[in-house]
Amino acid sequence: MSADGFIEVGFDKLSSFEYDTPEESTQANDAAAKPRNQIPSEVRALNLARVALKGFMLPLTAEGAFTTEFLIMRDQSSCCYGVVPKINQWVDVRIPKGVRTIMDRVVTVYGTLKVGEVREGGYLVAIYEMDGERLVGPAD
Repeated sequence: MSADGFIEVGFDKLSSFEYDTPEESTQANDAAAKPRNQIPSEVRALNLARVALKGFMLPLTAEGAFTTEFLIMRDQSSCCYGVVPKINQWVDVRIPKGVRTIMDRVVTVYGTLKVGEVREGGYLVAIYEMDGERLVGPAD
């Protein structure tokens, strides 16, 4: 744990397991839906923990000069032109006040991690989200 109360977590832990992503929309009453226990208990234990996570930023939403929603990803090869990342190799981060965009460099994001399936319109869209507090880049 860091001096300011954040648990240092890496993608070595967050992506240490296989997650079988369903290919089609599943409703809550669908008997064929995958069980919700695919995430190991040691990873689920991080739900609502304040964590520090290093990775590469992929901006999703900008307001003015600031990025308010981005993915923090395990490596660069999984964004833009590389291999599509597995669902446990990225975290969807939201920081309402925004942060400066730092591309192609390792950054550390601090915030509250949420672990569990996130569905939109019946489709699985994430298993990790974060309410970000701050971002520290290589020049900070």
